[in-house]
Amino acid sequence: MTKAKKEVDAPTKTRAAKKPALAAETAEAPTAAKAKKVAPTSGGSGTIKVRLVRSPIGYSYRQKAIVAGLGLRKLNQVVERKDTVEIRGMVAKISHLVSVLD
Repeated sequence: MTKAKKEVDAPTKTRAAKKPALAAETAEAPTAAKAKKVAPTSGGSGTIKVRLVRSPIGYSYRQKAIVAGLGLRKLNQVVERKDTVEIRGMVAKISHLVSVLD
């Protein structure tokens, strides 16, 4: 590009120009939050039983953190957790390491 061409280009946005837009987006986020829904499993108890069937050794630290977040420490350990969207998401992320019991 030549010097003449650079002068014609529109000026780039600065970081300061972007900050007010981000502040406006974050201010609206808490008001738009909705109540989380619970999807109960069979029995209507609203809980889910999860068993650790494979070791998390050799997997990423994120997957190890999910296993620990579910409260699983030993192989074949079974924990009972509330059947929420968050717990279902955690189980889905490590479905190759755990099994869901009825």
